[in-house]
Amino acid sequence: ILDSIAGVKEKVEAINIEEESKIQ
Repeated sequence: ILDSIAGVKEKVEAINIEEESKIQ
């Protein structure tokens, strides 16, 4: 369970970085 949560957090962070790069 913890591994899957960590994987989701990594995906969310990657998406956030992509969105931030689009804004800038």
